Amino acid sequence: MLKFEYEAIQLNRLPWRRFIHQPNPVACALMAKMKMAPRDRPKVKLECLRLLASLKLDPARSKLIGVFIDAYLALSSQELGEYERQLAESDPVERNANMELVSSWERTGIEKGIQQGIHKGKEDLLTIQLEQRLSTLPENITARLDQLTSEQLDDLGKVLFGFASLADLEQWLSQR
Repeated sequence: MLKFEYEAIQLNRLPWRRFIHQPNPVACALMAKMKMAPRDRPKVKLECLRLLASLKLDPARSKLIGVFIDAYLALSSQELGEYERQLAESDPVERNANMELVSSWERTGIEKGIQQGIHKGKEDLLTIQLEQRLSTLPENITARLDQLTSEQLDDLGKVLFGFASLADLEQWLSQR
């Protein structure tokens, strides 16, 4: 018979201040779930992001931890105002590092979201146009449309009104 014994750690009972100076990405992320007074929430977020910026991780890891912090330490509008006030009062070097970190996530997320939205919009519009022209599209065709690049969708948009039948669309797709 196997017997496992382990110590349970409850993050909500650990004081976040003990981890401020730990150069550890996990500690940085988990501080967002640790015991804190409600009035300390903006300061904890600021400290989490300060620590994260000081770790100088690659952008993907940094963003992953930042998303965790944002998800588990989402600030109300009033708390966000206090966070921004504290950020403005912080050391200029740390403030700039923090702002660059957050800006890079926002830029990456916004740019990616815009591109995905444009691609999905093109695909949806072309699907509607194809269905108007050729009737309901079989599932295998819509699956193939899902796999087209944005440029291929543009090309399809230029030729779709020349299609007389579903076979024409299938032939066009088979050439891609």
